[in-house]
Amino acid sequence: MSVTVSSQPLRFSAAAKTYQGCASVQEAVADRLATLLPADAGKEPILEIGCGTGIMTRRLLKAYPEAEVHALDFSGHMLAQAAAESPYGDVDWIEADIREYRPSGSYSLIVSSSSLHWIEPLDETCAALTALAELGCTFVASIMLYGTLSELHKARARVAPDKIPWGRLPELDELTAILKSLGWQIEDAQEERFNEQHRDAAAFLRSLHDRGVTGGSVSRADTPLTRGELRQLIEFYDANYHHPAGGVQAGYHVGLVRAVRS
Repeated sequence: MSVTVSSQPLRFSAAAKTYQGCASVQEAVADRLATLLPADAGKEPILEIGCGTGIMTRRLLKAYPEAEVHALDFSGHMLAQAAAESPYGDVDWIEADIREYRPSGSYSLIVSSSSLHWIEPLDETCAALTALAELGCTFVASIMLYGTLSELHKARARVAPDKIPWGRLPELDELTAILKSLGWQIEDAQEERFNEQHRDAAAFLRSLHDRGVTGGSVSRADTPLTRGELRQLIEFYDANYHHPAGGVQAGYHVGLVRAVRS
């Protein structure tokens, strides 16, 4: 097992130690994505894009014990945490941007769970991973879609309509259209909703911070919320978005795709 790192500053680094403890949705999505993996990947290296703390990596090691996993992420801190959490199997932990990654060979299986939406623009990301795929390569991915955390976006629009984030998560059709244009044949494409339960809105917002997802174009506006607006947002969320089992809910709209490069 090796760890390859660089000095590039990365957005999720500060959340490396807290991410795993509040990533229940990412765990559930990885479990679901694992059902779309090919039955056999042989002994060829597998590329994982955006491995984070190794949630999907551990499932790849379990599914393909004889294969080497090349686990790629922006953040060296995330990779170090992943290596500590996944002390078994043959993993090459690589700190790199997929758009700049230049391996010595190509891949027959590429996997990404809950990360592609962070690497913008999506078409450039898909073009970069396609360049690393051999003919017949299988690509299996989950991605957060437009509609994710709709409760939070509605609450924010209610209390601060002039402070809407400038970015937007993609639709599933956008992803599949990009893949088709790059020569991928879509074998499976589904949309599923995953609900997360929190004690209250304040706890939910803390969990977002602990996962390092409060940055980026889909989360930030030109002007941040004031303390008063944040207090109003929390009050509105607590009053309107109850989870059936208690507390509040947060919904994640997830796309699951399996494609083959033809």
